[in-house]
Amino acid sequence: MKKILALLMAIMLVLSLAACGGNEEETTAPVDETTAAAEETTEAALPEVEIVEKAEGVGPVKLSNSYLSFEIPEGFGYYIDDANQEAGEDQFQVIVDIRNADGNRIGELLINNRGSLESADEYANATIDEYKDVESVTVSDVDSATFGIFDVRHFTLDRGFMVDNRYFGYYQIPDETVEYRNVRFDLELLGYYYKDVEFPKAECEAIMNSIVIK
Repeated sequence: MKKILALLMAIMLVLSLAACGGNEEETTAPVDETTAAAEETTEAALPEVEIVEKAEGVGPVKLSNSYLSFEIPEGFGYYIDDANQEAGEDQFQVIVDIRNADGNRIGELLINNRGSLESADEYANATIDEYKDVESVTVSDVDSATFGIFDVRHFTLDRGFMVDNRYFGYYQIPDETVEYRNVRFDLELLGYYYKDVEFPKAECEAIMNSIVIK
């Protein structure tokens, strides 16, 4: 009899532990869903501003119009120098001054599809050729990578007291009627930084990753 009672108690203990484990799993799931919902809400809360000439402000913000969107990170400002789409055509151009927290211009973001170059390397090499024989400028390749939709080439122009970081990207715009439109998409992000100031590489790359062609 004692053995039977001991066996029954053991079975009841096992069932009790299993029930507790099931309750813990059920309790954990809603917490994960709440966390995911909070993250989605945070992303959706990013303010959106229309891309028009002379618009300016500070990040974090999403700049958008009918054919293009990109994001300015927190701690950075912007001023739109040019926002043009030629009437009746698919060509467009956006030029944005990128500013630091003090409001000083630190670079330029140029996005257009008017070029005829066929790769990021061709775009970058054309610019490097302009400086390679200038004694006061040292040209150094940094890296090549893919950011979002772009194949990007990154290099620097060392001017002695400051460094010009240049990113040249390339993207062929898909079209519904032909494999690719007969135009090229060029991206140029220049970061002018004095040597005693850290270049915001991660933020610049975040801008490139955020660019969407509609």
